Amino acid sequence: MYEKGKVSICVPTYNRPKLICELLDSILAQTYKNFKVIITDNSDNTSTKELIESKYKDRRIRYLKNEKNLGMDGNTLKSLSYVDGEYFTFTPDDDIWIDSKKLEKQVSILDQNRDLNCCFSNALHVNFDGSKHITQFSTGWGDNLLCRVTDSSSFLLTNKPKEFVCILTALIRSDLLQIFQESWEYGSEEYFMWYIGGTGQKIGFCGQNLIAIRDSVHNWQISDGHGGLVNYKFDNQRRARQLIEIYSNLIKNYPDELKLFGSNTERKILILLIEHVGFQAFSYKNQLPKIGHISYAIYYIYAYQYLIKRRFLQWKKFQ
Repeated sequence: MYEKGKVSICVPTYNRPKLICELLDSILAQTYKNFKVIITDNSDNTSTKELIESKYKDRRIRYLKNEKNLGMDGNTLKSLSYVDGEYFTFTPDDDIWIDSKKLEKQVSILDQNRDLNCCFSNALHVNFDGSKHITQFSTGWGDNLLCRVTDSSSFLLTNKPKEFVCILTALIRSDLLQIFQESWEYGSEEYFMWYIGGTGQKIGFCGQNLIAIRDSVHNWQISDGHGGLVNYKFDNQRRARQLIEIYSNLIKNYPDELKLFGSNTERKILILLIEHVGFQAFSYKNQLPKIGHISYAIYYIYAYQYLIKRRFLQWKKFQ
């Protein structure tokens, strides 16, 4: 049973004591006080442990040092296993909560709308050193809008997002904890986000920048399937397998709930696969059964045209 009104803040960390202190200071400055911070530490030294134990005496902070490195996914899952509040967040150690009323605003909209399971927000994009990033996240709404209720159509692959929606900004009702944990078995929040969109749920969204998201290499890392990590920006094969695993397992686990998933969803996934692995995308057609034979023939032509265009652009770039 989850404690009513309580927020479990899950913070997996690895060798970044200075950055996690910035995060903890911003969390402790929150106007909403009913929370617990769960820190699971994958560090290969005791620097983070010593700093937290010496600087932070707040009983709402629970620190857990892993005996061995669990990997990014395993460390996240461990922190999630300690959730006991009505709500929870997934908060990497290098982000900062820049609005002291972040929790107050998001808890309020979820309390007032019991049919909502998530509340997201806008975010500031910063460089690793904390300076403002040249590229900012975009949204279809103004930065100063109050929190509001909207649909989750942005999570559907078939739609162009109307607003910036990132799991790092979210406050989530713990009724969905199991699905969020399943998501991290695939090393990505996409499983969770696609579930929300595919089931047609309403979400809360705050137009203000409630957090700052730090640009970092780990934002693009996923499991290589053997206990290690790869950067999926540079490993198209692994990224393609991840996408098909997420979709296939969602359909397998929730066949009756994902009412908004259909042939158009599978066509979009096929396009993503083509953009990552070219003609090898068609080796996954058994996992995309809603695409007809005629459509496959059309997308084979699309793949040929796409690859020719990409090679031409690559050739032009070096001329």
